[in-house]
Amino acid sequence: MRAKQVVVIGASAGGIEALRELVSGLPADFPAPMCIVLHTSPEAPGVLDAILSRVGPLPAVNVHGRQRMQPGHIYVAPPDPSSSWIGNPLRSNRERHPGYP
Repeated sequence: MRAKQVVVIGASAGGIEALRELVSGLPADFPAPMCIVLHTSPEAPGVLDAILSRVGPLPAVNVHGRQRMQPGHIYVAPPDPSSSWIGNPLRSNRERHPGYP
């Protein structure tokens, strides 16, 4: 895998079932990291990682702090509509720019 290959998916709160279906069909040797951003309230419980880990062969984790991306892993953004990620390791815009809204 080249260092710049990554799959990024965005969905609204109604997209959970579509994400479950997508992840359940992935092969265990999926060749790239996958980043998922689900538009939800910041107060929503961050359980998408657990849901996706149960339905497919790839491990899914919520990203907090810095997280180095690896092929065959799913990285879920925290439930915050203003979050964004930068680089590898993944880190939030808020971490890089402390005054970021």
